[in-house]
Amino acid sequence: MVENMNKETSWLILIIIVCLIVIGGITDWKYSEMHEGENVESQAKPSGVEGGFEIIQRIPSGISSGEVEEDKIVQSPLIEWRSYRNEKYGYELDLPEDWQFDETTGDPGSDYEFFGIESIYKWGESQRDYTEIYDGATFNVLRVKNPEDLSFQALVGKMKEEHENYGFTVFEEELDINGWTATALTLEATSRVEYIPYTIYSQNDYVLNKEYYLERKDKIYVINLFAVSYNNIEEFREILSRITSSFRFID
Repeated sequence: MVENMNKETSWLILIIIVCLIVIGGITDWKYSEMHEGENVESQAKPSGVEGGFEIIQRIPSGISSGEVEEDKIVQSPLIEWRSYRNEKYGYELDLPEDWQFDETTGDPGSDYEFFGIESIYKWGESQRDYTEIYDGATFNVLRVKNPEDLSFQALVGKMKEEHENYGFTVFEEELDINGWTATALTLEATSRVEYIPYTIYSQNDYVLNKEYYLERKDKIYVINLFAVSYNNIEEFREILSRITSSFRFID
């Protein structure tokens, strides 16, 4: 009789253990099911990436002065680039697919002549036609006529002085553009600027006004960058910088 009771007790203990295992498994499964969405959500929102998405922008190696080895994570739409090559004037550069450009051999004035491209440009959504730029960006390549036959440094100094006389503060620096030494002049408006078509022109945080002077084969060239926008200035700055970095002479 005692032996039968021991057998019954053993079976009872075994049944209890099996029940605990089953209950534990169900609880764990339910917990995982309840928190499954939270895990997916946390993976979809990596830290430091707004809105939970990483946009990979592929930058062609020709856009910067150095080789681009990795994709760059940015917070802007994917930008497709194309190459522009001018055999007549001997240079090439890269520009975004959605930017327009005009070619010309005209004469913009007494001091400069167009150097194949009159303008590469992009207008913001608020920019109206036939008005001065208040939401847009332009890139120009010009050749300086230099009738006084000034040296490179003398001509840059003259242009800097003229800008300062118009009321701009001018910052000068030297840098490299694909092997060519350039002198850059960055212009910032002050209260002394004589002509301001829109208030935004006096707000330097929303304006880019820059010139790059280069010398090649006794000729002096200037690359003009201009952008103004309340909503798109950082994008315009970045793109204009990349266009400039891609500029290179080909002969």
